[in-house]
Formats: sequence, C-alpha cells, structure tokens
Amino acid sequence: MADPINTTLINQIYQEMMGLISGALDDRYYQIKLDPELYDKVIASVTEDTLKLASDIVQQQPTADAAVEKALADAEFVQTQIDELADSILDNRRIKAMGAYSDLVGTLGAGGLTVTQDMWTSMYLMILGLNDAGTLPADADVTKEKSTTFPVVP
Repeated sequence: MADPINTTLINQIYQEMMGLISGALDDRYYQIKLDPELYDKVIASVTEDTLKLASDIVQQQPTADAAVEKALADAEFVQTQIDELADSILDNRRIKAMGAYSDLVGTLGAGGLTVTQDMWTSMYLMILGLNDAGTLPADADVTKEKSTTFPVVP
C-alpha cells in the first residue's frame, strides 16, 4: 500500500510559495506596474502550477531521501574498502618481513649457530602483530633436545 499523501505539508509549502509570489506581485502592483486585472490573471495562472509544484516536492521527497541515504551508504562502503585494502597492504608487508626474518632464523639454526631468545621473541612478536587472537607460547625458550612426543592437536 502506498504511503498516504501528506496534504498538510503540501498545503504548507503551497502557502509559503504563494506568499512569496503574492509579495512580489504586491510590490509591482503598488509601484503601479500592474493593474488589478493583470494582477488577478497572474495569480490565477500561477496557482495551479504552484500547487502542482508543492505536491511534487512532497511526493518526491522520499525518493530524494532514499537517494541521499544510498549515496551515504555507498560512500561508507567505499571508505571501508579503502581501509580494508590499506590494512591488507600493511599485512602483506608484515608477512614478507616475517618470512624474510624466519628464513634468516632458519638459516642461522641450520648452520649450527645459536638462535637467541631475543631473535625468537622478535619472530613471535611479528606473528602476534598479524594474529588477531594474540596468541603466543607461554615460553619462547628453544632447546636442542629432541622431542619424543608429538604435540596433541585439538
């Protein structure tokens, strides 16, 4: 069902517009630029058009409001896309840096060099920067002992 026509608002807009038109005509009339017959003809000719214009304004307002809402929503969506893209670029840079650092630590360990606590901590902090959950192992100490058990995966 269509929304009822807001005749009160149409009448209010019509009255305001006719007041402006009458005011302008009154100024001309009192300056002796319009005779009474021409004054009446002008008022009669603009009355119907003014009422139609007031009606159109009120009836088209929901469409205009919807267009504004859509434009605002589109702008917000585009801003969200820009923000997500910027975050993605930053994450990709972090991933590349973490990959290079991980390769370095792996190469050092494979070469028999000692990987320090600070190096492991740096790597875990890089991971933490990418991990929304923020999980880190309770202890970052690594030893050269061989494990005889496998971790239990939940």
